[in-house]
Amino acid sequence: MTHHASFTESFPFGLVGIFVLAYLSSLTSTKPIYMDIFYFILYMITSRIWGGYVNWTSWVIFAVTSGVMTFFTAFLRATFTKPENNQHQK
Repeated sequence: MTHHASFTESFPFGLVGIFVLAYLSSLTSTKPIYMDIFYFILYMITSRIWGGYVNWTSWVIFAVTSGVMTFFTAFLRATFTKPENNQHQK
């Protein structure tokens, strides 16, 4: 008999969380640089918790992964932001 993973084990909650975080942050009027710093710190903490720690190279991998995830989340935030909410300085 084969074992099938349950819904809670196989659902990509991390990916859904990124989309939800990007959408919710698009509703705020916070400067994008502050949100990027928040994303990076949040992803570093979660990478540390779930990724484990072996030696100093773990922090390098966490930083690279957090940087990529921050870029992706910032891109989604910009995509979700309505054009009339963008503040263009002339």
